[in-house]
Amino acid sequence: MLLLCVFLDLVSMQGIPPPFKKYSYDTLKISHKAHGAKSNDPVIDIANDQLILEDGVTLVEAGVGNETEISYFKMEDYRKYQADPHLVW
Repeated sequence: MLLLCVFLDLVSMQGIPPPFKKYSYDTLKISHKAHGAKSNDPVIDIANDQLILEDGVTLVEAGVGNETEISYFKMEDYRKYQADPHLVW
């Protein structure tokens, strides 16, 4: 339910380029909590899979509070990056 709400919000937002609106995102993950340390990974923290939000869990139950940053991505892409975290610029 939460993923559906985030997706519908993303699709309706002004200023979001069409490729991002049409991509099949399926996963939410806490990237950073307020006053906490940030990952050194420039893309997404691949070391802590416990921060991936489970479907059916509310944001409060998942520990999401004020100023928490959440990443929205496709799990298949995340697993590929996790297997080979090499960036090409």
